Amino acid sequence: MTLLMTAGCGSELHSRDATLPEVVDYNFHVRPILSDRCYACHGPDANARQAGLRLDEEAGAKQERLASGGYAVVPGSLRKSRLHFRIHSDDPEVRMPPPESKLSLSGHEIALLSRWIEQGAEWKPHWSFLPAADLPVPAVQQSDWPNNGIDHFTLARLESEGLTPAPEGDPGTLLRRVTLDLTGLPSTLEELDAFLADTSAHAYEKVVDRLLDSPAYGEHMASMWLDIARFADTHGYQNDRDRNVWPWRDWVVEAYNENLPFDTFATWQLAGDLLPNATLNQRLATTFNRNHRQTNEGGSIEEEFRTEYVADRVNTVGAAFMGLTLECARCHDHKYDPITQANYYGLFSFFNNVDESGQTSHFTNAVPVPALDLPTPDDKGELDRLAREIESAERAVDNIAEMSRLGFTSWDQPLPPDTDPRPILTCEFERLNGPTLPCHDGKQGTAVFTPDVVPGYEGHAMAFDGESGFSFAGMGEFRRTHPFTVSLWINPGEETGAIIHRTQAALDAGSRGWELVLLDGRLVAQLAHMWPQNALRVQTIDTLPLGDWTHVAMTYDGSSRASGVRLYVNGLLADVETVRDGLNRHITYENMKVPLQIAYRFRDSGLRSGAVDELRLYDRKLYGFEVARLAGITEVTPDRDDLFQWYLAHEVTPWQRAQAVLQTLREKENTLFEGIPAIMVTEEMSSPRTAYILNRGQYDAKGEPVEPHTPEAILPFPDDAPRNRLGLARWLFHPEHPLTARVAVNRY
Repeated sequence: MTLLMTAGCGSELHSRDATLPEVVDYNFHVRPILSDRCYACHGPDANARQAGLRLDEEAGAKQERLASGGYAVVPGSLRKSRLHFRIHSDDPEVRMPPPESKLSLSGHEIALLSRWIEQGAEWKPHWSFLPAADLPVPAVQQSDWPNNGIDHFTLARLESEGLTPAPEGDPGTLLRRVTLDLTGLPSTLEELDAFLADTSAHAYEKVVDRLLDSPAYGEHMASMWLDIARFADTHGYQNDRDRNVWPWRDWVVEAYNENLPFDTFATWQLAGDLLPNATLNQRLATTFNRNHRQTNEGGSIEEEFRTEYVADRVNTVGAAFMGLTLECARCHDHKYDPITQANYYGLFSFFNNVDESGQTSHFTNAVPVPALDLPTPDDKGELDRLAREIESAERAVDNIAEMSRLGFTSWDQPLPPDTDPRPILTCEFERLNGPTLPCHDGKQGTAVFTPDVVPGYEGHAMAFDGESGFSFAGMGEFRRTHPFTVSLWINPGEETGAIIHRTQAALDAGSRGWELVLLDGRLVAQLAHMWPQNALRVQTIDTLPLGDWTHVAMTYDGSSRASGVRLYVNGLLADVETVRDGLNRHITYENMKVPLQIAYRFRDSGLRSGAVDELRLYDRKLYGFEVARLAGITEVTPDRDDLFQWYLAHEVTPWQRAQAVLQTLREKENTLFEGIPAIMVTEEMSSPRTAYILNRGQYDAKGEPVEPHTPEAILPFPDDAPRNRLGLARWLFHPEHPLTARVAVNRY
């Protein structure tokens, strides 16, 4: 409904209302009226807006011409301001707010709005978006009572209400109050006796200094911040597994006890990892960003929960530093604050570059990555020493190899004689004995769900459908320093090649172990302590043929490097690409021996369709010519580099000794890492992940891409600040930022 000129509304009586303030302030007097009575139909919600009129923005009220002609507010002119006539009208078809809204304006409120227009209709941003300004200390009648500027404000308010200050508390009361205030604990009898016995002029100040120096001060102050930062000792979803983030809690306590400046305290938590030459404590502080709940439910969609984690960081920053409910803008423009949905995802993009998974480990205590190792000083010294020795041992191995090339050139062996390696597991899938699958060497696989026996590559094979599979106890539990090989024949169906999720496992020993996987038709080898970081992953560039038998194999040399993983398809070394190359912790489970699983993954899908035959597992790395023979290639022409490696391992004693020294050092490092705690922290990805406006906040409803930016209505982003979390921290603590200091002071 448009604003209309009505007769009989030109009364100026309101301007002579003695109860009106001399100067009508927009924030103090006008905004509350408009927000409460007008915004429902003329506010920020475009879907509910009537007549195209916005009264929550100055331009909408003063510059948007109404359909009926004229403007809602014309500064200084009641006659031209349609708002003035609408609120005065006695016609129910014209009057605002309309009677059916059940809202109304009092005579005093109508007079306030009219006087505001008469005085020029000055518009102001919300008071909280204005930088804090120095205020004059108010004059008081009892001038000898205040001890500081704050006392003047307190006394002025008391005197305006006709009240007088309460008398000063007795010494015992003062001690109890200040002790509770600074430590959260009551004072002891000994402390009371000492305070009463101190007759010096600064006895109280000495108590305050003592309390500020007490460890209890940091503990008490930290408790409030831990609530703000959603600290918890468990992950918060499903069975609520424990998580060890107490080192971050202790860092917060120590930060208060060391009186770390608040801007430093906050910057380290938001972006300590981005500071130049970041220290361990600066990186540890970034656990703040990871304190959100995390799921370990196997049926979870990882991207959905990863999106929830990022949104939680945005919401926490809004509440902790700006006192704003930013989460309202996740699905739509904010209904009350000047925060658009684009603003929300601009903030979202600052926190979107953490290389993390949407799931935590269910069966282990593996720390969600990115993670920071927290060695003791002694452990750190030992790790540094081992790193130097490993580097030296690797050079020694390489040097001996180079010196051995001449001997290899004269070594006249077209094919090594020892090419019949013995597997630790051989399974040909010939028959089922009830729930068990008898294999060679006395090993038995236990059926997870009974598969069908079908014609195989040789003899019989097992057909799998995503739920059927076998588990082999005591197999596949290799540490990251242990070389091994797995080979098998696989006949994947059409459905397997079409499914894109990482749930199509041909062979699997858990996310914290090693696995050979079919992913979008490509063969993927992974060794992981915790995905996506602390893991190795390589995958074939070409896809596997579907509907036909293919021999696949993975070999690993125990080096903890992606270059130590090789994939073979039909006996030939496959061209691969490296996806991950950062394994630095062991890959076995801590608290349980997880069996080797074929064509099945717990709470997940295994081989969706197809069959498996001729499984072999070796506790050493096989060479290419050995894999070729497993694939049925009888006329083998070994690769010269591959043959050279065999020559070193079997014919060159100095190389063997140097390799044994290297292996021992790697195992020592691995063992030391096992006892070092770690904590999840924040690390920036090398290539930023693109953020999008998400329709209704849904993780898979991507709209327009957004760049990192902050709400313009609060404060423009500094031109010289980087568009990352460190720049965001600088924006929050910019001298002109209206919210950060105000929110912190109000909270304290």
